[in-house]
Amino acid sequence: MKWGKLLLVAFSCLMILSCDVDPWEGKRPLDYENSVWIADDPYLYVEYGTDGELIEAYLFEQNSIHVKISYGQYDDSVVFLDLNDDILLKCHAQYLNSQCILTVSETNVASIDVGVSIELNQVLS
Repeated sequence: MKWGKLLLVAFSCLMILSCDVDPWEGKRPLDYENSVWIADDPYLYVEYGTDGELIEAYLFEQNSIHVKISYGQYDDSVVFLDLNDDILLKCHAQYLNSQCILTVSETNVASIDVGVSIELNQVLS
């Protein structure tokens, strides 16, 4: 009985500690200080400063749309919002070295279809 309680306490502590681990930390574009990321089709430009501060980001459809970006902390979601906080794109991300492949799961941009893959590549760090 004593070992059972000890195991229960140890397992509970492990669960509590693991809840605060973000598996994507250090892999997302915002984790690369002073970096620029570009996708060609659709054209997407993202620039980060120090500490993951978004300096500038825009999506070019028929004209430039300035965007905000929200990354899921414990999942692979990435959401692109316009400056009024309306959702433009929802994506699932796959993070590779200096590359982020976004698969569009929801879109409010006429020229971008659901299921499209967008390759966001780091061009400056």
